[in-house]
Amino acid sequence: GYQTKLSDGSTYGEAALIPTYLYSDVVKKLQASNLDIHYLSNITGHGWRKIMRANRSFTYRLHTITPVPPIFDFIAEQTSNNESDMYSNYNMGAGYAVFLPAEQAKKAQKIIEKAGLKSWLAGSVDKGPKQVIIEPKNIIYSEESLAVRE
Repeated sequence: GYQTKLSDGSTYGEAALIPTYLYSDVVKKLQASNLDIHYLSNITGHGWRKIMRANRSFTYRLHTITPVPPIFDFIAEQTSNNESDMYSNYNMGAGYAVFLPAEQAKKAQKIIEKAGLKSWLAGSVDKGPKQVIIEPKNIIYSEESLAVRE
């Protein structure tokens, strides 16, 4: 139940009540800083697959992933979901993705951190089929994985 202890000592109920951060303020700051933002994506509903919702075919290659909050380990355990299921349906601790030229990443990170958020240089966008590759987990989501499942 909600009083179940998680690995960090908090309860499932406490973790479930952590407010969702709304990224509109930090996005406005990024846009106002004259960065060449190519694409933005929140990582909710469809999890990390949502990254490939852009209208163009690219391979989104992630070499660095965010630390996973303990609530997701608990959810995986209770639902018998494997890592591929979890990353395809949950944000796993990542809230938003900003796509811009590599040489502008450090500037964007400074703006994001000044707003009180953590950020990671997560990967690259390559020419190729529309897919998300989470290298540390050996997970690949193809474009077809975005289709509504019955």
